[in-house]
Amino acid sequence: TTPTPPHGAMRSLLPSAALCLRCRAQQRLPAWTLFASPMAVSLRRFAKKRRRLDEYDSYDKPLSAKAWKKLRMEGDFFAFSFQDMAASEVAETVFVASKMELESDAFWKRAALTMGDLAGAMTARQLATACHAFGAVAWQDEAMMNAVATPLARHAGDMKPADLAAVAQSFARMKVRNVRALRALSQAAQASVKINGKGLSMVTGAFAELTFCCEGFLDSLDSWA
Repeated sequence: TTPTPPHGAMRSLLPSAALCLRCRAQQRLPAWTLFASPMAVSLRRFAKKRRRLDEYDSYDKPLSAKAWKKLRMEGDFFAFSFQDMAASEVAETVFVASKMELESDAFWKRAALTMGDLAGAMTARQLATACHAFGAVAWQDEAMMNAVATPLARHAGDMKPADLAAVAQSFARMKVRNVRALRALSQAAQASVKINGKGLSMVTGAFAELTFCCEGFLDSLDSWA
């Protein structure tokens, strides 16, 4: 058995522990760090930093085990027709199809038609998710992206930096050069205070592939550099 320290010794430790806890609270550190080794604290901080840095890779990551389990329980990711889906369901369906590397032209043609019809009802996140999916399979459909351009121009300013980068990249992968949509993405990137070097490199690379040039964006790149 582990020996128990004398009662007086335990009492003498309490003031120093309280002081340490108070110091950590002032630094906004969690209480568990009071009893953790310095190595454990640094590893936890590193893990949190890695999660933030991986934000731009979130779309390209494989489906989680939880998502695959949900698909197995439901029996099929495409349980009913596109014409019966809401905008959010369309975005989720095409995203899962892209992760499954579905190669059915009939599926993607119907998905593209529905995307064009429902893009105006999608949120910023849903637009980014759906655009990424079509870009991941390199589905080239200028008519669909022309329909997407209007809601995209409306929502681009509300997108997170990772979503902006993913949408710009999807246009490059689809090889669709829609000037209105690209201009909206450029303006949103210029106005964003949270976009970092990785996001800027993704947007810049996409614009370069599409030979799209925006002087304002180039000026912003100079100031960021």
